[in-house]
Amino acid sequence: MHIAFESPDQPAVIALIADLDAYHLTLYPPESVYALDLSTLKQPHVKFAVVRDDTGTAVGCGAVVLTPDYGEIKRMYLRPECRGHGAADRLLRLLEDAARAAGCPRLTLETGPSQPPALALYTRHGFRRCAPYGDYRDDPLSVFMEKPLADAAQGDSLTFLRDELRTFARERDWEQFHTPKNLAMALSVEVAELVEHFQWLPTGADAELDEQKRTGIRHELADVLAYLIQLADKTNVDLVAALREKMALNRLKYPADRVRGDARKYSEY
Repeated sequence: MHIAFESPDQPAVIALIADLDAYHLTLYPPESVYALDLSTLKQPHVKFAVVRDDTGTAVGCGAVVLTPDYGEIKRMYLRPECRGHGAADRLLRLLEDAARAAGCPRLTLETGPSQPPALALYTRHGFRRCAPYGDYRDDPLSVFMEKPLADAAQGDSLTFLRDELRTFARERDWEQFHTPKNLAMALSVEVAELVEHFQWLPTGADAELDEQKRTGIRHELADVLAYLIQLADKTNVDLVAALREKMALNRLKYPADRVRGDARKYSEY
């Protein structure tokens, strides 16, 4: 799949948008479908992306409306036969990157309760439910979601690090080697090299580390982080959202009042 920003004013793309409109009208009444028309999608403050398959056929689309207060995700759609292969994740990431580049402090969107796959996609990418925003009314057939982009100006954020790593690999033509399998294997090797610095220490406590070991640990941690970010990038995983999802699961597995001071696995309680 190839995803890029294009004009929405193309016959094949217009037909794709018509399919999206028809799909929405099978789920919701017209008054609960908040669609942007073609003239709005062509405005300079709207970034419109098209997903094309290997034959160049338009099979999906999405847009982000850029405002000083937020970027709003609109017109997200993939033909049914093209779902389940990561294209929606890549499309959403591209739109998020555009909002970050424009300095939007947060992303927002409106979807509906009759679209569980869409809700799962947005939740996986760190969106949380919120109150109606802008000119939207409080509609029981609407689900409003938002995602803070507060780290858009932080040079050390995961997003900026990911972009630096992409550039580094692209300049050396290394992207061809960065399959998920290779990145996972490289990550495991770097973790082993990190562990090596603690091998044979009496306890491995901080006080036992000299400056040479601290330098080695710092460099190995950087390698671990680099491969982790690249692996997440290639598998369309939002690391921040994934960690929050996992923490929520761990809170259920390990209630604080039950496991405090006890290192056993949850299945042993």
